[in-house]
Amino acid sequence: MMKNNIKTNEVAIFWQRVDDRELVVLDCGKNSGTFYDGNDEEKCVKITHEVLLEMASNPRYKGYAMVAEDAHFGVPRGPTSLAQPFSAEQLSKFYKECINNNVIFRLFPQKSTPRAAAYAKLKKSDETDPISIYKMLRAFPKTALRKPPESFEVSPVREEGYKHKDELNDVLNHARAYKPKGYIDKDDSNTKWLQENIEEIVSHMSPTAKDVFQISYYKKGGINMNETFKAPAQLYSILASLRGKVKEHKNKKKNYITNELNIRKRTGELPSWKFAKKHIFNFSPWHQKGGVARSNLMYHGAKNYIIRKAKEEGLALKARFEQADGQERGKGRGNFTKREDDSYLSYRKNYADSIKEVFNLFKKMLQHST
Repeated sequence: MMKNNIKTNEVAIFWQRVDDRELVVLDCGKNSGTFYDGNDEEKCVKITHEVLLEMASNPRYKGYAMVAEDAHFGVPRGPTSLAQPFSAEQLSKFYKECINNNVIFRLFPQKSTPRAAAYAKLKKSDETDPISIYKMLRAFPKTALRKPPESFEVSPVREEGYKHKDELNDVLNHARAYKPKGYIDKDDSNTKWLQENIEEIVSHMSPTAKDVFQISYYKKGGINMNETFKAPAQLYSILASLRGKVKEHKNKKKNYITNELNIRKRTGELPSWKFAKKHIFNFSPWHQKGGVARSNLMYHGAKNYIIRKAKEEGLALKARFEQADGQERGKGRGNFTKREDDSYLSYRKNYADSIKEVFNLFKKMLQHST
């Protein structure tokens, strides 16, 4: 309880500092850095990388909130790094000096920078990105930020997550390539499981989840798979995170999907929602190479659901997304009005809650069937 209180208090203090304009945003170019602290000229200050690192201990910013893109300040330089100017040692020292100077440092997802530029009505560049991020943080205090990492070592849990995600990619790519009707095919073990359990699945789903996945339930005459599943890729992706692997037939002419459960090696159990959300589906703004399941669930599924529900309110979000697709991903939301953004967040939450609901339902059913 004490840890949770400390965490909550730190978050509140961070956003209070942002509200009080005690905020500085850092950025890096190839050979130099920039920062913006809300100065009256609304211009970024250009400095060297060395001076940029010294910002953490600068007395001028004692008691400030400090933000930088994750790509520059959350990932250390490697043998082939281009975006990462700093070593692990330099970043670790920077984090410690922030703490010593009463600076609350947070990382901003670089995938959201186009949205910030669109909101600030500024061209995306090293000279203006800190201003754009500064303005978006002031306007949207619910923006997702993350704490700097305690270590740059890849944990065993993350390694396990990579393995699960790679195996899920294999299953989904196989299912998509060999199925004439998308992800629903009579010879697929996961499709068979959905067919055999469809009555129970539908009976336990909430009205919101049924709406999210566009499930039609016909009380008379039973359920027709092709009619019931309007979003097969989404439901199949959730099931495949828990069940099935691609294997070779003995004659090696064609691979197939097994019916084995995807048990975690470290726990000896099916993945928890917490593990799946973070390591298999990569549901965070900082995801890199999120995988086929994330694409099915978030880029295609979530977008279509949000557009459909917002349209019922008289909001034309489809045009906003089309603007983004023609430019930099994520820019369309930067042009949202407050009403549009509130609608977007509300329906995105419904969608995310429904994924969790169905994941836990499938997991419970699979556990009881063994």
